[in-house]
Amino acid sequence: MKLILERWRSFLTEKRDFPSLINTLAAERENIKTIGMVTAENPMGQQVTPEENRERNEKLESALRRMNLGYRKIRGKFGNEENSFLVPNITKEEIIELGNRFEQKSVIWGERVQDKFVFSYIEGDTTIEQRDVVLFGSDTQKEDDNYSQSSKGPEKFVIPFFDDDYEIVKDSGLSNPSYSGPLTDEINERIDEVFESNRTRKRIWENRGVCKILRKKTWRSNSPANKKVF
Repeated sequence: MKLILERWRSFLTEKRDFPSLINTLAAERENIKTIGMVTAENPMGQQVTPEENRERNEKLESALRRMNLGYRKIRGKFGNEENSFLVPNITKEEIIELGNRFEQKSVIWGERVQDKFVFSYIEGDTTIEQRDVVLFGSDTQKEDDNYSQSSKGPEKFVIPFFDDDYEIVKDSGLSNPSYSGPLTDEINERIDEVFESNRTRKRIWENRGVCKILRKKTWRSNSPANKKVF
């Protein structure tokens, strides 16, 4: 009987947790102005042991507590499985500092803009791309990779970075679109990194997504509309 009650409580917790998570991501809680997503696992996109990942995330969790920040644990799969923290009301500067301190190639930060969050994909202190939608419908539940979910249940959600169907039509500020040289160099560097040994599949996915953005900028900078005729 005790086991049945424990399973029932667990089931109820799972059922409540995902709607609560989606309400947060959908900006339906007015007291939440920003959201950060960060992990300490796999530093610099290099795969390490489960034991080391667990130890690193414990240190990140302690850091969040010392900063008086609330958080909820989330998980996902980006080639490799990943455990992360969703942190309400964290500043952009704080999430960037945590990402750098725990040797992360990227973090996600969302800021409330009117009635929704605009999420930024940040490498170092540079915003690579932004999205203003979170997917969590029936099609999302069929995804077998590149998704996040509550730590307490199977339901999935996706912020569709690097998906052209959800592109926000504005310059992301990654680089000056009129100057293609450094963009070409960065594309080559990221492609080289894709083939380095021991890179996580998440980092490979990130690099391919960023290369797609950079190629667009290179194409735009070389298009006739951007050429001056003397």
